[in-house]
Amino acid sequence: MLMAIVNERRCMLMLIFTVNTISDPKEKGYAKQLMAEYTNLHDKVEAQRIQLSAVNDNRRLLKPLEGIRYHKIVGATFDQAVACSRYLQSKYRRNRKKLVIPEVSDTDSGKFRTLSEYRPE
Repeated sequence: MLMAIVNERRCMLMLIFTVNTISDPKEKGYAKQLMAEYTNLHDKVEAQRIQLSAVNDNRRLLKPLEGIRYHKIVGATFDQAVACSRYLQSKYRRNRKKLVIPEVSDTDSGKFRTLSEYRPE
């Protein structure tokens, strides 16, 4: 039993060291997620805190049970999303169930085709 406790502490220290030495936020978040998985075996509350910290570094990870807040899109990204939505609504008002994909040859032109019009060469 004593050996298991010693190994558990060693593993946790290795994970903490690994997390602290990683500079890339996405990789650091993933390492924190691994640490949260390991911590979850003996402390579920602390594991959720670690996972929340991991998601703050890398938003593509698993979300903890609580603590995630909605972040409203602002600035140029929001304006672009609104413009895209308005364009698609005006262009395809008749049949809103069509799948719309960008032109493969010229994505910057703003041209779109429905799936029925798409014929790959």
